[in-house]
Amino acid sequence: METLNNTKLEKLLKQELNDDLIDELKKSNLIMPANTNMDDVDLKDINEEGILNKTPKINMELINQDNKLFIQLFTNENKFIKANLGSNLNIEIKLESLTKNLLHDSQINGIIINPKTDNFILSSEDYFKIFNITPPRFNPVKPATGTSELLKLMDDFDKKPDDINIKIAFLKQLKNSSFYLPTQIDCENHIKDELKNKGDFKLEKDTKNELILFPREDGELFLPAFTSQSEIEKTPLKNFFIVLEFTKLLEIFKSNKDSMKYFVINPSDNPYELSVDLLLEIFNDPNMIDKLNS
Repeated sequence: METLNNTKLEKLLKQELNDDLIDELKKSNLIMPANTNMDDVDLKDINEEGILNKTPKINMELINQDNKLFIQLFTNENKFIKANLGSNLNIEIKLESLTKNLLHDSQINGIIINPKTDNFILSSEDYFKIFNITPPRFNPVKPATGTSELLKLMDDFDKKPDDINIKIAFLKQLKNSSFYLPTQIDCENHIKDELKNKGDFKLEKDTKNELILFPREDGELFLPAFTSQSEIEKTPLKNFFIVLEFTKLLEIFKSNKDSMKYFVINPSDNPYELSVDLLLEIFNDPNMIDKLNS
């Protein structure tokens, strides 16, 4: 790796984010610490000169600051060495090459440049503004459906939980509704085994969206579901959202019932919590199925 000279950038890092700093950030090369497990290297991928023909799996070395995870970058080798990291790889990158990581990994809150020295924090939101990126959050083709009627029935059911007619109406509407669900792409596990243009990660073609579970105070995990985009805006979530029908969710409940214990509708202001085990019991009951289909 050639010696980096980011003297101008290092001076600007002492200021608030401004046009000069943004311009310098865009054109600078930076060092990103990473790790690779050499045990995964196949000997057949090493040529006669001892050079790897195939780059092994790369994992970014994230930093935890105030219980938030950040990608860490360095402006030169000396600052990288002073950080005394346990990484076994350092990659020279352009800032813009991290777009996919910030878009698809909800656990990452932004970037810290020269942690422990300059400690300049560039939040994900500022990063997206710099590169004029609108983070995708919703599936524009397929909005959630049936939720307005469901919300009314939820309110009715709360007031009269013993009214069998309201209960049947509520369950029918639940069955026919779809919801916004937060997902994330696990970038660390799906980074392709190669790098292009000094560290621009390419995601595997078969990378899948994974639904995100959250812990309750008792440690049990729940799946949050939202009836509208406005309900999502009440939360700090910055994930990509997909829309799924409740009937498909039942299949997910069935295959994940050991870990997924609750289904919570609109968990921000007035959460409506339903037991996954109870939902599976209800919707697998032949008598209830007949009533719901009538």
